Amino acid sequence: MKNKGTLITLMAIACLTAISNGQVIYTQMDTQRIGGRVESGFVEGLDQGDFSTFNLVAPNSDAFNLIVSGFDQTDTRINGLDNRDRGDSTSGDALVQVAEDMFYAFNGFLRVQFQGLDVGTYELDLIMVEPQFGGSDLINISVTDPTRTNTLVATANADKSLAGISNVDGLSQVIIESNYQTTLSFTSNGVDDVFIWLDGRSGTSNALPLNGIVLTQVPEPSAFMLVGLGLGILVVRIQRAKC
Repeated sequence: MKNKGTLITLMAIACLTAISNGQVIYTQMDTQRIGGRVESGFVEGLDQGDFSTFNLVAPNSDAFNLIVSGFDQTDTRINGLDNRDRGDSTSGDALVQVAEDMFYAFNGFLRVQFQGLDVGTYELDLIMVEPQFGGSDLINISVTDPTRTNTLVATANADKSLAGISNVDGLSQVIIESNYQTTLSFTSNGVDDVFIWLDGRSGTSNALPLNGIVLTQVPEPSAFMLVGLGLGILVVRIQRAKC
């Protein structure tokens, strides 16, 4: 009977490892124009005009909305939402198809808005690159969430010159992750909308691309401690009962 107890213990440890490493990816969106290629595992995000609204459901069944528009903090329209397709790359690397197409703001301003997110902490990865023409080389990224109001949290450079490329064939996963992917974090109180402001108007070019969005919920460490404690007690009880 001790062998069964050992097997159960190993299964419990494996489950705990899977849970502790298991951040929930809420969405992976490849922003598109009609006819563009969509990266494997990504949701197609087609340009729907000034307010592109996407009703999404996370793998844990949480429903939320993602809205992309060209309105600023005073709800003033800075620009409409356009799109561009820079062709099909010959590369088979991950993320390259994400970078081929993009939402596009000529006047250099985009608002990314989340509605209905569950309470918690989130990481947001923004992929921003203009692989063929000049893109903004200074994008100021601000956050409005329950803990911050229009707070500058990061800067980004979407211009092709940063990585020395001239078209989509110059892109690779390493180049995108090293140069054109920006990660930031925010919190949701489960009630208020969260706003991410992308302002590229201080750059050499006002052209602001948004190629991809990845939203991940970050588990609270305290929750994992409770789960681990519960599994540990369960294992001990099973072992004692079977020995």
